[in-house]
Amino acid sequence: MHARGDCLVQNWNNSEIWSTDQIPSGKQFDHWCDFVNQAHLTWNISRQNLDCFPAFIREGRFGDVRVVNLTSAEKNIRGDRGAREIARDDVELYNLLYINKGSECLMFNDKDVVLDADEFMLWDSTRPMGFITGENLHQVTFCLSKDKLHAALPNAETFVGRSIKAVNGLNRLFIDHLLTLDQQFGALPKNQADAVLESTIELLALTLSAQEATQKTRA
Repeated sequence: MHARGDCLVQNWNNSEIWSTDQIPSGKQFDHWCDFVNQAHLTWNISRQNLDCFPAFIREGRFGDVRVVNLTSAEKNIRGDRGAREIARDDVELYNLLYINKGSECLMFNDKDVVLDADEFMLWDSTRPMGFITGENLHQVTFCLSKDKLHAALPNAETFVGRSIKAVNGLNRLFIDHLLTLDQQFGALPKNQADAVLESTIELLALTLSAQEATQKTRA
């Protein structure tokens, strides 16, 4: 048994702590925007006058890995990340975004990608993009340094912007692993977290590589 001080994040599964319900109603949306900028680097989010903004916002970090769980009941919340926002950040991340519920439109220079429930996609923090939330969005994101993913998958950049369905097989296995990691991240013992997260990265690399193999087989 591990002492409480040995785990990564105290009160990880106390939903009240991670809810905007703890924030005065007129400040909830601004708090959500600040959380997005903290967890997902810098964004220019169109501010709206909302009396209340119920949302779940939880982030955990270990080294250069982050696990982020975020909801938004409101649709049409828009954020953009251009050259100015990118220049403000001092880290470069790959972000594996999974839509657990609802939908989200991600906008790149050359295309828009709509992710629905049970779909995931890799995005690159060094590339301009935007987002528009769908109604009742719930997303879980696994963020890691670009160097870490490149070490496991040298051609990782070729998978950026691809929508992938998590219906069955390896795709579903990875997402089930991600959701379990999100649930248990705070309780991970500090002396074992590195090994757990490295296995997650290896499974992510294997999952992405399998997309390329599947496409070649279909061709």
